[in-house]
This record gives sequence, structure tokens and C-alpha cells, in this order.
Amino acid sequence: MRTWIVMAAMAMGGLAGARGAIGMADADEVAEPGAVARSMLARELKVPGDRVKVLDMTPVDWPDSSLGCPEKDKMYAQMITSGHRVRLEVDGAPYEVHVAGTRAVRCGPAGPASPGASPPASAGTSSSYPAAAVRVSRLARKDLANHLGLPVARVKVSSVRPTTWPDARLGCPGPAPTEPKPVTGFIVQLRASGKTYRYHADEQRAVRCH
Repeated sequence: MRTWIVMAAMAMGGLAGARGAIGMADADEVAEPGAVARSMLARELKVPGDRVKVLDMTPVDWPDSSLGCPEKDKMYAQMITSGHRVRLEVDGAPYEVHVAGTRAVRCGPAGPASPGASPPASAGTSSSYPAAAVRVSRLARKDLANHLGLPVARVKVSSVRPTTWPDARLGCPGPAPTEPKPVTGFIVQLRASGKTYRYHADEQRAVRCH
């Protein structure tokens, strides 16, 4: 009888351990891709999570564990890796994050990209690019909304591209500076009421050339 009790206790302990292991695996497998992508992007951009909006999610099977974002000289497990391509928006600027389980990566240079694409590389890209791009996109949207008499929510960011302007005029007409110096910045394209608008920006301001 004593032996049977011990064996039953061991069996129950093993079953409980198995259940615990299954629970942990399930938690990892069912991690919601949108939530994982939002959390990663909010941390990277240093913004509150409620400013990161999930636009859509697409199931994807990548050929290896790089999630479609391989880094140079880095080895990856050659196995089909299932996950999701998640498109998000922060203050009107679009982003794309690849998610598999609890892993989340963003391809290309840091910063917003046109929907479904990574932003182009540029010699003018700085380490503060993500925050600067979000900041000038927000400024451009607010300025255009005021100009058109529309709510800011009606002004959408089509794309943000890094660039280097020849001087502080940001490619706009005006008196030439005495000592022109290259300025790191962006070209911001907005859409409102069916029309496209273009803003020129550095890392602190956005202007609409006339």
C-alpha cells in the first residue's frame, strides 16, 4: 500500500510537471504578434505604448531564423520559421516589425518606412534617426492640418526618407547662408484630402517649401 501511494504521488508530480511545461510552451507559441511588435517598437522609440498602433498583421514563413532581416556575417538556423509581418504606426509614421513567438526585429536602418518597405539607407542617417523622424513627422502633420483646417488625424504620413541637405535652407528657396554646412534631415510626404504634400526637415523642424 505504501509503495502504491509513493508511485501515485510520483505520477501526479510528473503529470503536474508536464502540465507546467506545456503551459510555458503554449504561452510562448500564442504570444500575440501585435502586442510583441508594439512593445518592442515602443521601447526602441522610447514612446508610450498607447502611441503605437497596429495596422495589420500578415502570416509569413521565413526560410531561416533571421525573420527576413539577416545581419552581415551572422549565421542563422536554416529552418522554416513561422511568424508575422506586423505593420504599425506611431504619430502617423509607418513601421514594419517581423515577429516570431516572442522575438521581434525591424529590417533596414532604424526609422519609419513606407508601408511594406524598409527605409532606404543614407549617409545622412544619424543614431537619433527613429526619434527625430517621429518628431518631424508629427510637426509636419500638425502644420499641414492647421494650414488645411483639418483634424490632425486626417493627415497621414506616406513616407519618411533620410537625406542630407546642402545647407540650413533644407532645399527651400531663401538667402544663402554665409557658411553653408550639410544638414542631416528628412523628406516627409503626407496625404490629406486625396492630395500629396511634401515637407523638408532637419532633426528639429519641418517646413513646407513654397
